[in-house]
Order: sequence, then C-alpha cells, then structure tokens
Amino acid sequence: TSKATRVVVATDHEEIFTVCKQHNLDVIMTSTEHQSGTDRIAEVVQQLSLAEDEIIVNVQGDEPLIDPELINQLANFIAAKRLFSSRYCVNDSWYAASTFASS
Repeated sequence: TSKATRVVVATDHEEIFTVCKQHNLDVIMTSTEHQSGTDRIAEVVQQLSLAEDEIIVNVQGDEPLIDPELINQLANFIAAKRLFSSRYCVNDSWYAASTFASS
C-alpha cells in the first residue's frame, strides 16, 4: 500500500484531464510547452505552492502496476537522507506526482 498523502495527475492532454475529472482524480492541466516530465512536475509544484521539503515521486502512466512499495522506499530514502535540496523524479514523464509526509 502506498503511503502517499496525495496523488496528482499532471497532464497537458485534454482527454486525460477530462477522464481524470470524471473519476474524481486530483488532476492539473499543465502547459504543452514542457520538454520533459520534470518541467511538468515543476509547474505543478509551483501551482500547488508545495514546501521545499515536500517529497515528490514522479511515476509514468505506463507503469500502472508499479509496486507501491518501490515508491515508498524511494520516498523513505529521500526523507532519511534529507535529500531536499532538489526534487527527485522517477521516470521522467507527466503522469503522477505523489507527495509524502517528510516524517
């Protein structure tokens, strides 16, 4: 089970945005000008005014069966090492940013 406190879908595709809304998912429409998923996540972080020590894990939409424990392990590693000086993303893409409590 994921320990994410929030999951946000970040997309620049209207169809994905609409489907997410229909399923009551937390979704943010982003610019179509981004060259990478990291850029897209940076936009979402700014839109949500997330704290500097917030842990962001970026998971691609083509990985729907990713083991949530892998995401938890990465978030725990970042928190334990206090690696908050920069954002960490897994698999550079638009799909989902999971935020974890830093404790």
